[in-house]
Amino acid sequence: MLIVVFIEVSKWGLISNEQVNFVLEVMEECYKRLEPHDVSLIDLLLFDTSSNLEVFIINEYQRLKINSQRFDENFPAMHDAWFGTPRIIVCFERLDKLEKIIQRAIIQHEVAHSILHGSPLYYIFTLPQILIQIRERYNLSQEYVVNLLYLISIAVKDYQVTKLLINKGFKEDQRAYIKTLLKPSNEDLTSWIIAKNKPKIQILCLISRLKDLSCAAPFIMDEVYHNEIKEEIKLSLAYLPKEYANKLFEIISKYHQLIGDDTFKAIENVTYTLSKELIEPILNS
Repeated sequence: MLIVVFIEVSKWGLISNEQVNFVLEVMEECYKRLEPHDVSLIDLLLFDTSSNLEVFIINEYQRLKINSQRFDENFPAMHDAWFGTPRIIVCFERLDKLEKIIQRAIIQHEVAHSILHGSPLYYIFTLPQILIQIRERYNLSQEYVVNLLYLISIAVKDYQVTKLLINKGFKEDQRAYIKTLLKPSNEDLTSWIIAKNKPKIQILCLISRLKDLSCAAPFIMDEVYHNEIKEEIKLSLAYLPKEYANKLFEIISKYHQLIGDDTFKAIENVTYTLSKELIEPILNS
């Protein structure tokens, strides 16, 4: 049965009809190709500038009393479902700097989130027992372990999104996006220099890279791109000490065993693996 998805558009700032139509066309095509799904209504929030988006996001975090630190400052588009209805947020100042194929891929990525994670349940997680134990054993703050869980949860969800998209025929668009995504940012490089001899900060730096790596991870199993993507992943981690780069690669290579359709179970599995193979060894060093 054909599902009609109603997209409620809200705009902040000066946004052209051409910009709106581009996003709507990509979304509508994506929803059709990703059927079957149960999305019938989605809020689309469009912002002309980063500054307008920042004001909105800060107010939202305060209103919702979200405790995790923000890690989305440079994202061209985002998805959430805090109010029950999935919503996609797009910033054209960021999006318009990118090639069209990457713009499409980013919007496809958020559409897939709305299908897989379009409920508030996917944004509120109970702290896994392993993180409670680590918090107590190493005298870590609640805020610190909540940030770890947040980063792990978005990594798991991003893996599920890429896997769905490439299985539904969006491989070329997603491949182009991930090729750009894998390149470490200046912030990644600078943060690692600052983290020298600071285990807790090192862990946050490493776990924060999981979002990019997790988007790429489904291609490790791809019959066409597996060798190419493995080399690109390794190159993207070349700024890290070899032991940490190798461990991150080893963990994401096991995602197909750790991550299934159950997002909550997947987060538990990945959190446990990261805790035992990366987080605790660094804290013990």
